[in-house]
Parts: sequence; C-alpha cells; structure tokens
Amino acid sequence: MWAFLIDNVGVFTSLIIQFIYNYLMFLHGLITEKCRILGIYYTFQKMSVLNTSIILRNLLILLHFLLSIGAIFGGIFLILKPDGSLLGMPTEILRPSIFDDFLIPGFILLLTFGLFPIYLIYALLKKPENGFFERLNLLFDHHFAWTYSVYTGVALMIWINVQIAIFKTVDPLHTIYFFYGLLMVCLALLPKTRELYKK
Repeated sequence: MWAFLIDNVGVFTSLIIQFIYNYLMFLHGLITEKCRILGIYYTFQKMSVLNTSIILRNLLILLHFLLSIGAIFGGIFLILKPDGSLLGMPTEILRPSIFDDFLIPGFILLLTFGLFPIYLIYALLKKPENGFFERLNLLFDHHFAWTYSVYTGVALMIWINVQIAIFKTVDPLHTIYFFYGLLMVCLALLPKTRELYKK
C-alpha cells in the first residue's frame, strides 16, 4: 500500500492543490459577483488579500507555522529527556545510527524544523536582505525566503526517509510528514507563488 502511495505521490499532491485552488477560485468568483452587484468591483480587484498569489503565500506560511509548532515541542521534549521517554521512543531504535540518545536529533529537529521556519515566515512576509542566506540561494533569481521554503520541504522529506532507514519501519506519521514536505515544495513551486518572490 505504501509503495502505491509513494508511486502516486505526485498525482495525489496535484489533486489536493488543484482542489484547494479551484475552491479558492470559486470563492473569488462568488465574492466578485456580489461586489459587482454592489458596485464595488474595481475596489475589490485591488484588495491584495484576495489575490491568488497572496492566498498561496499565506497557505505556505501556514504550513511553516504548523511545522514549527510540532517541531519545537518535539525538539524540546527530546532535549529535556534524551532517552525519548517523553515521546514514548526508546533509545533502542537508534542502535543502527551514530546516536546513543535523542539529544542531537532533538537539537536538529528544534533548530531546522522548529525555529528556522519561524524566521522564514518573517522573511516571506517582509522579504529582508540577508547576505548569508543569499550566498546559499541556488535559485538566485528568487528571494531567499522562497528558495529556503523549497529547501525546508525537501529537508523534511529527507529527514523522514532517514528515520525510516534507521528505524526500519514506516509509521503513519512518516507518511503524513513526507506528504507534508512534498506539499510545501509543490505549493512553493506554483507559478503564482513564485511571482511574489521573483527578483
């Protein structure tokens, strides 16, 4: 079953994004018609909060926020109790890896998927200059906040695959977070999202 899902991950994710997009466009059309009736159509057109690109950006920000909340709590729990007892994870599952306990994985989780996405939320909204992050921006024709959103989604999928390789099992949460990372990448790569961050 998992092999079937992984093989069809692109189709599944595209259908989800298409559904969300179609639903938002339906609402857009419905509100536009009501505004036209009320004689405020042109004012409505200028409201950036209803712009498709802004909606997609806000969805991307929401994904960063939800990811950071879970990672902050998970990372803190692993740091406070490196034996994994707070999360019900015995250290025996780490035996094939280089780690004796969850302390270092907890720090990685906290920093990479907890605190960094919070900074990316700020960067996606304000588009600040940052020379350090720009040096690592391989997609240099876009603002680094957009590029690092793609990086975060890819890193999340890699993180999940590493866990699967170490634990030798696929947990339902692994599948959820793998699709979560893929959704982040796909949402960032949509042309309407990229428009906002193209230099």
